[in-house]
Amino acid sequence: MKKAIVLCILGMAAAAPVCGFTLVGQFTGTTNYVSKSGSDANDGKSWATAKKTIQAAVDLCADGDTVIVDDGEYSDTTPWTASGYSNPAVVQISKRIHLVSRNGKHKTHIVGQWADTANGIANDGTAHRCIYVNGPNSAKGFLVEGFTIRDGATAGAAEGNNAVDSGGGICGGASSTVDTTTGYVVDCDFVNCRAGCGPALSRGIVAIRCAFVGNRGVNTSTSHVFYRTRFAYNCLFAGNGLESTRGGSCFSYVQKATAVNCTFVGNTCYGFKPNNAASCTGWAYNCAFLGDGEAATSGTTGGSAYVHTTNCVQTATVGRMAQEGAGAGCAVGVPELQFFYALDAGAWRFVPGGDLLDAGTDDARAIAAAFVPEEYLDADFLGNPRKAGAHVDIGAIEVQGEPSAPGSGCIRMGADVAVGADGGLVSLPGGLVAVEANMKQARLVPTLPEDTPFFGFKVTGDWTEHYRYPDRNGDRGAWLTPPAPGETVSVRAQAAAGEAWVQADYTGGDSDGTEARPYTDITEAVAAVPEYGLVRVKPGVYATGGAVPEGHKIPARVAIDKSVAVRAEGGAGDTSILGDAGTRCVSVRRMALDCHIQGFTIAGGTAAYGNSNDADNCGGGFYTTAQAWSDATGLPLHTHCSHVTDCVFSSNVARRAGAMWGGWAQRCVFTGNRIGDSLLGRGAVAGGAIISACLVTNNLQAQTGSICSLYHCAPHNVTFAESNKCANASTDYRPVDMNTPAFNCAFLGGYLDKASASVLSPAGNVGDTTLDARGTWLARYERDDLFVDPAAGDLRLKPGTGSAFDGDGTVANAALFAVGDFEGNALQYVNGNPVPGAYSDVDTAPRDWYVDANGGNDDADGTTAATAK
Repeated sequence: MKKAIVLCILGMAAAAPVCGFTLVGQFTGTTNYVSKSGSDANDGKSWATAKKTIQAAVDLCADGDTVIVDDGEYSDTTPWTASGYSNPAVVQISKRIHLVSRNGKHKTHIVGQWADTANGIANDGTAHRCIYVNGPNSAKGFLVEGFTIRDGATAGAAEGNNAVDSGGGICGGASSTVDTTTGYVVDCDFVNCRAGCGPALSRGIVAIRCAFVGNRGVNTSTSHVFYRTRFAYNCLFAGNGLESTRGGSCFSYVQKATAVNCTFVGNTCYGFKPNNAASCTGWAYNCAFLGDGEAATSGTTGGSAYVHTTNCVQTATVGRMAQEGAGAGCAVGVPELQFFYALDAGAWRFVPGGDLLDAGTDDARAIAAAFVPEEYLDADFLGNPRKAGAHVDIGAIEVQGEPSAPGSGCIRMGADVAVGADGGLVSLPGGLVAVEANMKQARLVPTLPEDTPFFGFKVTGDWTEHYRYPDRNGDRGAWLTPPAPGETVSVRAQAAAGEAWVQADYTGGDSDGTEARPYTDITEAVAAVPEYGLVRVKPGVYATGGAVPEGHKIPARVAIDKSVAVRAEGGAGDTSILGDAGTRCVSVRRMALDCHIQGFTIAGGTAAYGNSNDADNCGGGFYTTAQAWSDATGLPLHTHCSHVTDCVFSSNVARRAGAMWGGWAQRCVFTGNRIGDSLLGRGAVAGGAIISACLVTNNLQAQTGSICSLYHCAPHNVTFAESNKCANASTDYRPVDMNTPAFNCAFLGGYLDKASASVLSPAGNVGDTTLDARGTWLARYERDDLFVDPAAGDLRLKPGTGSAFDGDGTVANAALFAVGDFEGNALQYVNGNPVPGAYSDVDTAPRDWYVDANGGNDDADGTTAATAK
């Protein structure tokens, strides 16, 4: 205990608070309210009369008041001229107030702005800082709690003048000294901020339970996360520094900098970098320094200026910190993967079986008590209680439970994306998540505010670079199969670059693309938004407009020549794109575009021009350049392609691929599509496309010979429910042609040449006994034994059919093309392999069906007497 008391005194300057103090209880004054739906003309004294901007509510405050901010993204700025600083800030604080979000940092963002210059900094009013504190004297003791603070930038690139160059996230005031505690930030994420130095924080602010992710310094030697900010407790520092080269540090040129129970990972700046002056010595307690080359310091070791460490660990074997005393328990050169727990326990916790659990010491609590208010002292980064005694964990997160060790590769999260499980966010933005062995699909969730238009998730790895787009489950998330052990993929969430609205029956005549004055033509809206923009389509029937894409001969109702997302707000049941005898429904001019078409009924489109087999005779519903596959690996040669999700393709016709040519279809229904009556070709449904978790049912063909639903495609987890019978190979319907091996699919009828890892109903003939080398048939079943009730539309697989539930997870593309099941749920796995077919929600028990000839209704579900057919 003697050691702890001494260090508490050494770690603090005379101006700092004494040990054992509280903070929140000091804010007993008036409460003011902020809401995106409010008005700055309101008095701000209730939610019903809330202010619209944070600044308007802050301006009402006296010392001791509180401002509560509702969900949303706040970026309104006002000029700020203190100490010659002429650039705006979103919030300017000049009183001792408590600024707090209503529902936490994931839902409430304060957003600055980078300057529009090559290096991101300009002193011309184009750089917006997130929060500026008007000096330590008038606002000393302020508290900011529960925000994502992102994209803030300061006005100059030089080192030194804090009023201009530091604190793109929060600046603690021009006149504050390093020994002054200006205020506190708690439970905040600082993301993607820029500054000449100290892009996240500067000048006397204490950080508690905060994450600092992707912040960048412009000056190559001073890319510090903090500038003249001494204290951090239970914080995460991930991916900060310069873009490629190492420079600066998280703490630099700070007298007596102190970090307790913090995690530093994947930064291109050092954790601590003191200069040779004795005044810049630092202390680290129970901290973890992780990542390739994540040196703890590059300063003098063993001299008057170095970092004292107690119970710390680092993966780097160079740049070692000086350990505080003999036998202090510091570990160096620890393998990086020892630091990752399973996904369902949260990221950044140590795996069991290593020597790092309970390796910390609660002596650090006495150190932290000198600068951390009591109400925040005994909880880790996630708010879980710290263990008592000599069993505190190293790093920002205390272990809860004993989950199994990771069994898969890692997902490196971008600054605006996390992994969700059981309805909550369990990884940290910017984190590196190792997924538990039995979790085959991870849920990607953007941490952008709900009112920020969202484009999609960019996934980059050794095996592919492509986008995953949000499904319709409400959380704007998407499913991703983690990479294999030893592999890593990176994921970032991309906000839409702009948006435009469309409404078919709008008659105002003054369309400008806003929600109040929408366009009536989807193609017009596509032309109006920038690259990676979002077109939001209101319910209605879109049967007019369009254009002839460059190089094409026939028009498309929706013609796209840029990377753009087009999404129906109400879904396929309420929103239709209709072609006609001479018009295709949707056309994307080239494959490499990142496009997303979601939530439409796509019907009645035609692609039939002359007698050729060129682009104008393919894909009556949807067209882009055909996909191709590597003969060596079976992987697609083009992973940048258009995605069509949650759509219904109906009654489209073409010479080839009646519904869809090229692209990637997910969770779509294909029904009633056909090859033209007088045309010779293949693919009543699709050609040259990737098909995942789709339902193919009741499509038609004009001829029988060599006619199929899918032609040169890659179907994964598709259910084919065609009713056609077959007797021989020459005259009968094929669900897939001989060039289309099918993976983890289920078939109800038709003749098949070959397939991989698929379930077959005996209404069809297996055909050629020379199967594709990449897999084998799983089994053949009687029709009534395979599906629950095809006549009633229930095409889930029945229990008790053995290998019908045991797909093959090793087949080519299985992980890449797994996008969840038809209903938007994660794929279920049996014995480590995916359930075949589009419906992963298999029937758990034999089901009785009810029929009542007198009182039944065929629109009812037939599962009970009250809902009899």
